[in-house]
Amino acid sequence: MKTTNSKPITIQHECGYCSGTGVYSGFGECPEAAVVCRYCDGTGCTNYTFTAFTGRKTKKGIKRVYKWNPGIGIGPSKEKGLTLESFGGMPYKDWAAGKPFPPKSEMRAFICPKWDDQSRKEMNAVCDKHMSACGRFDDCKRFGNKELCWEYWDSINKNK
Repeated sequence: MKTTNSKPITIQHECGYCSGTGVYSGFGECPEAAVVCRYCDGTGCTNYTFTAFTGRKTKKGIKRVYKWNPGIGIGPSKEKGLTLESFGGMPYKDWAAGKPFPPKSEMRAFICPKWDDQSRKEMNAVCDKHMSACGRFDDCKRFGNKELCWEYWDSINKNK
């Protein structure tokens, strides 16, 4: 539902910290004692202000979008020879236009298929044989040759 109303809307709701009681009993108070709730100042209610959604906005300065970040620093580096494209992803303008992520847009240079989607059942048979006891992806015996795992992933997903 798209609306043209972009004025902030404020609603009064039950305080989530004290459950509308105005008082709080926590770690420091015995069962028969309470303190005035500091979030609602004892009223039992708080205000929530929001702006109605009128459509997704453009984020200025963004050039590329990625499905997720596996915990690495994403960004160009002249010293390392990295560009934004080195991390996969897709151009922001394509993502904003609603295009799907293209094939092979994962962060293939940095992670393996199992890391990319930790629940991939297709990779379990391959990965379980090579993973370390603690299951860290970068401790896998094949991690240094992860491009072979990506080739396997691509082969089992040709028709998807």
